[in-house]
Amino acid sequence: MDPVDPRSAAEVHELVEQADALNERGSYEAGLRLAEDVIARSGRDAAPWTTKGWALENLGRVDEAEQAYATALRLDPDSPWAAVGLATVLEKTGRRAEASDIYRMVADRHVPADEQTTDLLEIVGWSCFKTGRNEDAQRLFRRALDLEPGRIAARFDLALALLAGGQAEAALHEYREGLENQGDVASVRAHAAVALEDLTDASRDIEGMDATPVARLLKGVLATPPPDR
Repeated sequence: MDPVDPRSAAEVHELVEQADALNERGSYEAGLRLAEDVIARSGRDAAPWTTKGWALENLGRVDEAEQAYATALRLDPDSPWAAVGLATVLEKTGRRAEASDIYRMVADRHVPADEQTTDLLEIVGWSCFKTGRNEDAQRLFRRALDLEPGRIAARFDLALALLAGGQAEAALHEYREGLENQGDVASVRAHAAVALEDLTDASRDIEGMDATPVARLLKGVLATPPPDR
């Protein structure tokens, strides 16, 4: 097997990060195009396949997203991001038992102190939340926010976990903190749209959770035209 050119690997990593950033801003078509460009260049790397799946999933192309996530897992069976992406698609298409098995596997993953990146903490925390391990989820989300206070996705995930745990006021506080993020407005709106979808799913699954105030807050943000319109 030929050795991997470190310069090429670094370039692929940088391009994947650019595609991820496009997805973060809700520019899923552009994120998809860039991910496909990277795959054409480095198709045996799992990361661009996961990014492709993320874009396709949010474009509503769930069958193609499932194929992309499955390919990523074949290339890197230990990738929690590909695994959770696949679980999300399985859940959306009614295969909840299969999705739960994957979430449980990721939730059981130990995160050593020297591997505690925000990405890993967040994905394991989300898997804990999806398997009913709410206290573990909150702990991991808080640790992610200690490392990166401006991490909107982790902020909204923590808020949802708090809401599911009956801490409505604390949850609203965290949602407002995320929405007041002074960074990229497009990113805030994209995360708000995902947060609303997650809230809707959770309110269906968790008995007694009052999602109305948060839903009103998120819908109000999404109904407001972006500043550049």
